[in-house]
Amino acid sequence: MTGRAFRFYQRHRIVNVNLNIVGAGLLAVIIAKWPVHVVTGWVGDEYKFINSVIAAVIDGVVDIGLYFVLHWIANHWRASRPEHDIDEPDKPASFWREASLVQFERLTLTPAFYVIAIGGMWGLQHAGMRASWAFVLSFSAGLVVTRIAHTWWGLRSGRFERIPLRTGPAPMPKKATGADSDAA
Repeated sequence: MTGRAFRFYQRHRIVNVNLNIVGAGLLAVIIAKWPVHVVTGWVGDEYKFINSVIAAVIDGVVDIGLYFVLHWIANHWRASRPEHDIDEPDKPASFWREASLVQFERLTLTPAFYVIAIGGMWGLQHAGMRASWAFVLSFSAGLVVTRIAHTWWGLRSGRFERIPLRTGPAPMPKKATGADSDAA
C-alpha cells in the first residue's frame, strides 16, 4: 500500500507539486520558528516590520531548500524495485529545470504571499501576539492562499497534467526480418 501511495504521489503532478510546496512551506515555518524567535528577540519587539522581513528571509531560504529535496524525491528518486515493476516517465525532465520552473511560478505569486505573510505578521504583532507565533499563523495563511492560486493556474494552463508512464522494461526496437529486407 505504501508503495502504491508513493507511486501515486510521483505520477500525479498536481499531487506532488502541491504536497512538495505545502510540505516545504509548513516544515520551513516549523524549522524557522526558533531562528525567528531568536533573531526577533535580538532585534527587539519595537521593530515589527524589520522582524517581519527577517522572518520572510529565514523562511524563504529554508523553504526553497526543502522544496528542492522534496522535488527530487517526487520526480527523480526511484526506490529499489524489481526491473519489471518500475514505473517511470519515458524521458525524465531535468531536475534543475523542473524544480526551477516551479520556483519561478511561485515567484510570480510572492507579492500576494508576502502581503499576507508580512502584513499578517505585522498586524498580529500589533494586536499583541509574539513575533514567533505571528510568523507561524501569517506565513501559513499566505501558503494556503497562494497554493490555491497556483493550483488553479496549473490546472488551467495544463502544467499539472498526469505524468505519462510506462510499465516494465523499455520496449526493444524491432529488428528487420528477412521478409522486410527482401521487399526493399
